[in-house]
Parts: sequence; structure tokens; C-alpha cells
Amino acid sequence: MRTKSDDPKILPCKDKKYPQYKFICCFRDGDKPGKQRKYFKTREEAEDFKRSVIEKSAHAYSTGERPLSAREFQEYNELSTILSPYGTLEEIVKNVCEWTMALRDNFGETLEQAVDNYIACDVARFVPKLLSETAAEYMNLLAQSRSEAYLGQIRYGMSRFQKFFPQDVHLSDITKEKIQDWFIVMSRNPGPRGKPLGEYARYNLLRCVQIFFNYCKRRGYIPNNPAIDIERPLLRQDDPEFYSAADVKKLLNAAPKDSSILLFLVLALYGGFRVTEMLRMRWRHIDFDHYDVLIDASMTKTRIRRRVHLPNNAQFWLAPFKKRKHDPDKKVFPWDESADSKNMLYTSLKELCVAAGVKKITNGFRHSCATYTLAHIGDPVVVSDMLGNSPEILKRHYASLTTPSEASEFFNVYPEGA
Repeated sequence: MRTKSDDPKILPCKDKKYPQYKFICCFRDGDKPGKQRKYFKTREEAEDFKRSVIEKSAHAYSTGERPLSAREFQEYNELSTILSPYGTLEEIVKNVCEWTMALRDNFGETLEQAVDNYIACDVARFVPKLLSETAAEYMNLLAQSRSEAYLGQIRYGMSRFQKFFPQDVHLSDITKEKIQDWFIVMSRNPGPRGKPLGEYARYNLLRCVQIFFNYCKRRGYIPNNPAIDIERPLLRQDDPEFYSAADVKKLLNAAPKDSSILLFLVLALYGGFRVTEMLRMRWRHIDFDHYDVLIDASMTKTRIRRRVHLPNNAQFWLAPFKKRKHDPDKKVFPWDESADSKNMLYTSLKELCVAAGVKKITNGFRHSCATYTLAHIGDPVVVSDMLGNSPEILKRHYASLTTPSEASEFFNVYPEGA
């Protein structure tokens, strides 16, 4: 039973170690053995503390439970007043607990994460947009910088995607499940030539839709990309073909001297530039004093600028072009990005391969540059910066396809007499 001696007592403070304090409250704390002391400067502070100790002691004695402190009681009353329009504090706490458990069990998400995601999405700012008008906007934007061949693929994919949905469907109504339904239908139906779509065609179709919804997300039309987590078909990754050093020598020697086709070969083989990048190239992009080639953001597939230094043997092949006077703003090559003009370029390359007695390899020039340069330098990060792709893609496709000695032969192909 609680005795009177257990009550807290206020005594004058005579401790010379603490001259600033005038009073001591001696009390018992159920969590600690023996009597405890607390020092105060005024009697009022000591009396307030004594009162709180008595309340706590009485509550513990009568209920056996730890009570709220005076500050906690104050906070409880303030919080109850704020939340009163929405229910009692007990009801709200119970609901929060249920929401927390539901989020954890169903989504693996904490309540704090759910609130953060809601704020990040800020659903009020997303304006309803129709699929049809957004697709037209997207295609108009691409037409300003993409080749006709690339646009043709995107037009086909977007038209098949739009036909699957009602004319007035909003972007926000297109879910991951609906996109998966569309993809299943597309995979089963025949393609433009009446045959079932191959794995590469199906892969590119889904990729087209995923990139479109990325665009929509960046523009703030939707909070998330519903297609991003849909798994693309697995593609067989055959090793890329590339030209031997002997074949490269035959091709370069077979090309007419000082011709556009020779310049094209040298830049493709030893700079690793994409066809579209070279067709957009102007003479100001080639620095013949240092044999550097600048590819600015408007020319690249990735929209990332890069500068490529050509190796020593390429400089010898390009020496005749250095002697000419060039209009800096004029395009380097006579071909453009139209389908007819590209066909003329590819026909010229095919005829050159026949004349040199070399098998024509699709994308063989860039494949050769990537393969030999990686074997020669050995650092995929450096080579990926040169080629404008990722180190992971470079290693996956080109690592260990050739040896450093074969790479040395590739970089030692010089003009006759050089």
C-alpha cells in the first residue's frame, strides 16, 4: 500500500555544488530504485513538478498503467481539437493503423511512402489529354528531328495502338492491363505483309509505346508510365558481323580517291558514326587541324554531344580532303535522309563491296569500329563515349569478338605509299 512517506517533498537546496538552485524535490520513480532528486530555481517550478509526480503516482497506483505527462495531455487535447471535424482521435488513429497495415500487406509500402508518392504525383495538375491529340503532337515533334525511316516505324506502331482504343479515350484511362491486351492482339494478328509479326517487330512495337508514354509523363500528362513494366520479348543476340583488317584494306583501296564514298568509309570505320549522323554532318564539324569530329546534340540518336578523335591511319586517308576549301555550313555528303537518297548511298556501298570482292555486312562499318576499338583500348567507358552508347550495350555486343593483335592490324591499314 502506498504510504505518506512515498509522497514527493520540497526541501530547501543547501548543496554548495549548485548555488543557482534554491529548492529540491525528493520523489520516487517507479522505474528507478531509491529516491530521486530534481533541482529548481523557484518554488513554483518545484510545486508544478511535485503535482505531476503525484498525478503520475496516483494513476499508476489505481490503474497499474503509465499515465500521460502534463505536456502529453496538452498535446492530446490540441490534436483532438484539430481533428474533431473528422471524428474522434481514437477513430482516426484506428483508421490510420488499418490503412498502414493494408498498404504494407497489399503494396509493400509505408504510409509515409504513400503520402510522398501522392504529393509527388500531385494529381490535381494532370490535365485530361486524349490519346489521339497527344499522339499527333508527339509525331509532329519527332518529324522535326527524325529520319523518314524511323518515323515510318513509329507511325505504324502508333496507328495500330490508337486503333485498339476508342477515339475519345484519355491517356489516364489507359492502364498497364489494357496495353498488355493490345500487345497480345498485335502479337497474334498478321503484320503489314500478311504474316505474323516476328520477335523483332513485336519488340519494337512495345518499345514504341513505352517511349510514347515516357514522353507523356515528361510533359506532365500522366503521373506514371503504364507501359514501363511490361516485359518486352526476348531477342536472340547473335554476335555482330564485322570486316577483317584485310577486307577493310580492300574496301578503302577500291574506293575512288578523294571521293565522298571514301570519306564515308573512313569516318564510319574509324569514327564509328551512325549513318544518320554522317548525313547531318557539315564541314564545320570536322577539324582537319586536329582530326577531331564534333557530333552535336541535334545530330545524335541520344541527343548527347560528343567529340571523336580519329586514329593516326584515318588521318592519312583524310589528308587529301584537308587540302580542299570547304564551305563550313555545307553538308559533307551529297546524300540526305530521304529514303530515295539513302537507297542511292546503299547502292554505291554495295557496288563498292562487289568491286572489292568483299561481302556486304549490314551495319558492318560501325560494328567493325566498335569491335576493334574495344579490343584495342580495353575500356568500355571510353569507347562508349566515342560511339554514343552505353558501356553495358558495348560489352554485351562487342566484348571478346577479336584480339588486340587483330585490332592492331585494323588500325594499321594505311594508304599505299604512306
